[in-house]
Amino acid sequence: MLIAIALVGLAFELYEPAAQELLARASSGEQRHATYAVMGVVLSVAGAVAGLLAAVLLSLGVRWLVAADALTCLAAAAVAMAFLPREEGGRGERRARADERWRPPAVLLRLTVAGTAFAVGCLAVMMYLPLALLERGAPAWVPGLTLAGAAVLAPPALWAARRLLAGRAHGVILGGGTALLGVLALAMAVTTNPPLTIAAYLGCR
Repeated sequence: MLIAIALVGLAFELYEPAAQELLARASSGEQRHATYAVMGVVLSVAGAVAGLLAAVLLSLGVRWLVAADALTCLAAAAVAMAFLPREEGGRGERRARADERWRPPAVLLRLTVAGTAFAVGCLAVMMYLPLALLERGAPAWVPGLTLAGAAVLAPPALWAARRLLAGRAHGVILGGGTALLGVLALAMAVTTNPPLTIAAYLGCR
């Protein structure tokens, strides 16, 4: 089981950068900003549906949830193979692009390190939540419903945050958001009450 989980995580790391690059190539300027915003909304909708599905399947057993995950992954692969455009250019052109040396600027490296630390915290909280709720006496359907609720709240929260924080420096926003995430994660760790745990998690999202 642990080996399978590790392989699933590696598979995610294969497709996610390719999806990001595809969006970056397909858009530019303000259009790129809107494209990634649409992707965020779509992921939130998918997260809501996945949370509801988990709420139903977890009560039947974890195997059903894993089987549903496998089927949706295979369906996504079929859609990608059928509808996404194939890369243009021959092998020589791809080799020439690969030979071009590019050095990332220092600010990109700093943001990558900060973003990686932030992502580790977010994923740790997300993986911790179902186990924490079940250990604290919540019914089996509550974790999935909580994840669905967080996904539904994400788009309006993003819209409100953009309105509220318009004009602020990105470093200030990133630092403040990370600090808030840490405080809420500590609240989740300290409390043993399922409703308070859910409230803290929704605040994290």
